[in-house]
Amino acid sequence: MLALCAYFPTYITKNSSSIVDKIDIPGLRTIPSSSLPPPLRDPEHLFRIQFVENGQALTKADGILVNTFQALEPEALSALNAGHVAPDLPPVFAIGPLCNPLRSEKRTALSWLDEQPEDSVVYVSFGSRTAMAAEQIEELADGLERSGQRFLWVLKTKKVDKEEEQYG
Repeated sequence: MLALCAYFPTYITKNSSSIVDKIDIPGLRTIPSSSLPPPLRDPEHLFRIQFVENGQALTKADGILVNTFQALEPEALSALNAGHVAPDLPPVFAIGPLCNPLRSEKRTALSWLDEQPEDSVVYVSFGSRTAMAAEQIEELADGLERSGQRFLWVLKTKKVDKEEEQYG
């Protein structure tokens, strides 16, 4: 979306404010005009006017931070930073992901499991649809800890649907 925003003012200028069948953003794949949000296709729509203004304003920044990473969007980041998309665009920095990667948690659990003797760990999971009251969770935790048995407990962090009201 950043590449489209950066290139759109140039595209509009080249095409006399009309949108043709496709948008060829230099260094990136072609975007069919049918994939654009309808307001971008309307020259009078406030969204389009603001989108063009935002694209023009990008060149005034010292740099642009984007929640992505090189392995996910190498072509887009390369085209943006090489000046293919917009010649006066400042450096674009991929700073993502901005959330904790789930894989690191899985690796930790798997690493811990690898260190345990074979057949010595109890796996506890009630699935993603089961909602339990906090008191039930505390009782289960107490029982698991008192058992002295090694365990891996998969516990969801959010309640589901109408169960939230029931166990809230």
